[in-house]
Amino acid sequence: MDDDPEMGNVLETLLARCGAETRSVVAASHALALLAHWRADLLISDIAMPEQDGYALIHQLRAIDGADARISHMPAIALTAYARREDRQEALAAGFDEYIAKPVQTPELLAAIVRLIDARDRH
Repeated sequence: MDDDPEMGNVLETLLARCGAETRSVVAASHALALLAHWRADLLISDIAMPEQDGYALIHQLRAIDGADARISHMPAIALTAYARREDRQEALAAGFDEYIAKPVQTPELLAAIVRLIDARDRH
């Protein structure tokens, strides 16, 4: 999820080249609607969003229970221009599993994805 469609396209292209099936949305409400019917393995979300920020989205996802509890445990990466140490701490405290500052470096992003998917598969 990123409110910049170009950034979403870049990430989709990168991940598709690695064999991932991706969906890109530009708002938290779209992400919630998509996740209600599409089983994603991982969420990559910007923090600064116009309607609802990434913190609000991750709080909503982590609070889901019942039949959709799989969503509440989905690995999530905060991918953001907020690059201070406090921003990293806030993102992780909010419920993101990884934090990556923009501009994203491909090896760093791919390594984070592999760590999260491997950790999920071990549980």
